[in-house]
Amino acid sequence: MKKHLPTLLFITVICLAALLLVSIKTPTLLYNPAQPRTVNSVVEALSPQVMQRLTPNLISIAELPSKISLVALKKERLLQVYVHKDGKPKLLKTYPFTAYSGTLGPKLKQGDEQIPEGIYTIQHLNPNSSYHLSMKISYPNEFDRKMAIKDKRTTLGGDIFIHGEAVTIGCIPIGNVAIEELFVLAAKALPNGIDVIVSPLDFRTQDRLPDIPSVEWEAALYNNIRNALYEFPLNSSNTTSNKYPDILSYTVDPRAGNLRFYSKDDQGKPFLNHGNLNKWLNDRNQTLVFAANGGMFMKDYSPLGLYIENSKQIQKINRKQKGYGNFYLQPNGVFSLTKDHVPQIVKTDQFKTSNKLQYATQSGPMLVIDGVIHPKFNAPSKNVHIRNGVGILPDGQLLFAMSKKRINFYRLAEFFKTRGCQNALYLDGFVCKTYLPAQNWIEEEGKFGIVIAETKN
Repeated sequence: MKKHLPTLLFITVICLAALLLVSIKTPTLLYNPAQPRTVNSVVEALSPQVMQRLTPNLISIAELPSKISLVALKKERLLQVYVHKDGKPKLLKTYPFTAYSGTLGPKLKQGDEQIPEGIYTIQHLNPNSSYHLSMKISYPNEFDRKMAIKDKRTTLGGDIFIHGEAVTIGCIPIGNVAIEELFVLAAKALPNGIDVIVSPLDFRTQDRLPDIPSVEWEAALYNNIRNALYEFPLNSSNTTSNKYPDILSYTVDPRAGNLRFYSKDDQGKPFLNHGNLNKWLNDRNQTLVFAANGGMFMKDYSPLGLYIENSKQIQKINRKQKGYGNFYLQPNGVFSLTKDHVPQIVKTDQFKTSNKLQYATQSGPMLVIDGVIHPKFNAPSKNVHIRNGVGILPDGQLLFAMSKKRINFYRLAEFFKTRGCQNALYLDGFVCKTYLPAQNWIEEEGKFGIVIAETKN
C-alpha cells in the first residue's frame, strides 16, 4: 500500500486541479430557450463571477469602467480590451481568438467568410445568441459603403459579431468565458459608445502595409487604422505614445468643416488668446473644442507672414530669405485650408496663391519636408523651448502637437515623422498655448496673433 501512496496522492492532486480548472473555465450562464434572457438578467447572473475573475485587472480602476474600446488583430488573432481612465486608454485584458476564417484583407461581400477590417462600433448586445453571448459590430461602416460604390459591389454582407464558442465564418469568437467577461464590461460601457478597431495586423509593431491584390484602396484603409491604433498601449505598462510623454497631440479631420483661423473679433479687436476666443464663441452658442496659437507675429500682434482668413488676405506672403528668428530658418512654409476643407503644408517657395483658399498662415521653419526631418536639426541640440506645430497625416487628417516641456526642433520633427506626416510646419515657440479640455489641458492665457481652433455648435 505504501508504495502506491505517492501515486494515489498524485492522482488526487490532479483531480482536484481539474475540478478547480473546470470551476474557473466553465461558463456560469445556462440557457433556457423557454425563458429568453435580457441584458440585465445576464449581467446580474454573471457579475459576481466576472468581477472575481477581473479583480486582478481592475485593481487600478476599482470598478467596472464606463468607457472601453476594443482592438482586434487578425494576424495575431487577439482581441484587446482597453479602459479609458483620465482621458487615456489602458490595456485591461487580452483574449485570443478561438477560431478564425478568411485571410488578411477587408470583407468585400456576403459569404466571403472574411473578418472585416476598419473602425467600427458595438451596436447592441445579444443575450440570446446561438454562440452563448454576442455583440454586433457596425459593419459595413461609411468607408466600407463608399468603397463598395467605387468598386460597384452591392452585396456587402453583415451580421458580424464578437461571440462565444469556437466557430466562425467571418465573426470574432473568443470562447464562452471570455465573452461573459466582455459582455459584462460592454453592458456598463455601451451607453458611452464602444469603438472597435479591426486591423489585419498590429501596425504598432509592424510598419509595412499589407498588399491586398483584390482592392486598390487598402493603403487608405490601413493608414486610417494605423493612426487609430497609435493611441492604444501595446501592454498595460507601456504605450506607443510613451515614447513622447512630453508632447501633447490632437487630431482634427478638416473635412468636417469645424476648423477655423481667428485673429480679430467683429469689432476689430485682436483675440490674443484662447480665453478671449472661448468667451466670444460662447456668446454665439458655440463650443471651443481645441485651440492652438497659429503662427508668428509682430509687436502689434499682426502676422509676420502670409495670413488669409475667410478667403481674405490680411497679410501678404513674406519671401524674405534672411532675418532674425525661427521664421527665417529656411525653408519656412505655409499651412493652408481650401474652401473644400483640403489641407496643405508646403515650403514657401512652392506656395501658389489661389482663390480657393479659405485660410492660410505662414511660419517657419518646416519640421518635416517630403518625409524627411529638416536637415539643419540635430538630435542632441541644446536649443530647447516650448514648441508647437502642425502636420498632415497620411489619411488627410491634421495632427497638432505642442510640447509639455522645453524640447529641441529635432524631437518635435521626429514626432511628426513617426506619426507618418510627410510635411509638418513649426508654428511658434515659448508663447505656445493649447486649449484641449478633452485631455485636461486648458491654457486660456497668453498673448499671440493667430488662433487655430476647432469648434462645435
